[in-house]
Amino acid sequence: MLISSARALKAELLENRALRTVATRASLPAFARELASALPDERKPTAVALGVARHGRSCQLAVRVQHAFPGVETLLDRIRERARGEVDIRFVGRGVKQSGAVPWHRRNQRPLKLGCSISHIFEPPGTLGAFVTRDGEHDLILSSRHVLVSDGADDDSILQRATADGGDAPEERVARLERAVPLEPTRANLVDCATARIEAGIEYEFDFAPAIGFVTGIRTTNLQCGETVFKVGRSTGRTEGAISCNELDDLKLDYAGLGELAFDDQIEIKSVGGVPFSLGGDSGALVLDADGLAVGLLFGGNDCDTSWANPIRTVLDALAVRLVY
Repeated sequence: MLISSARALKAELLENRALRTVATRASLPAFARELASALPDERKPTAVALGVARHGRSCQLAVRVQHAFPGVETLLDRIRERARGEVDIRFVGRGVKQSGAVPWHRRNQRPLKLGCSISHIFEPPGTLGAFVTRDGEHDLILSSRHVLVSDGADDDSILQRATADGGDAPEERVARLERAVPLEPTRANLVDCATARIEAGIEYEFDFAPAIGFVTGIRTTNLQCGETVFKVGRSTGRTEGAISCNELDDLKLDYAGLGELAFDDQIEIKSVGGVPFSLGGDSGALVLDADGLAVGLLFGGNDCDTSWANPIRTVLDALAVRLVY
């Protein structure tokens, strides 16, 4: 289908809440309504995210099922019918913000490097994604909000290496929180990102991603399904993935203290070769295409075979910064 048709159908399904009407007692067949085993789990709302899967000039409606529930196949049949079979359906499971898993890049990195271990002094580990600047001022560190921010904390110290990797203040403080985009619990979010101001005397390599190569700019053309992308992160190092969906809306991720948050217009990346593209602790990593162009800022996944990234242009605009390369 045309990109305009895919976008219109996605908006229609999300607007009329068709994706949330199946997992109820009333939606089940009459014979199943009194069977305890068939009743939906009311603690978990139906979670089906929708996006656009590009294949050259044509597109498919991307359907991502995060919570299985009674009647899901009936729902998918309805979607297939509305999309006239032009659908790309995957069961991706529960999404979580990726922080605090298997250690990687624990060592103190001086100069600072893209992909190294970093965290707020009171938060689990994440990844230093890139360096950015605002109006030609001092350069800043870019990473995920949940990596650089500890809501309610008086101390805004950013450590490299991360606290969980043995970092301690003030010896390994390299920056202080500068700006963060709020996360909204009642409406869809577009980004999970923040910046930190680098401390005086801290050196850094601003344009090289270890094991990948130089950052050459920002991607301005559309991503295609199957296209190869790369990242280097604190937990899994350099990994290769493939774009599986763009413009993914109503994606749900669990955030400690905030509950389940929704995100719109996200990039989906699937693992290749049986190796996860990302795991906990890789949040904040910069995602690059084969030409070294920045694509997105990784912020979550299902800790198995699917990862999600904020589009890099949306991140930069939200923070009013530009990428340093």
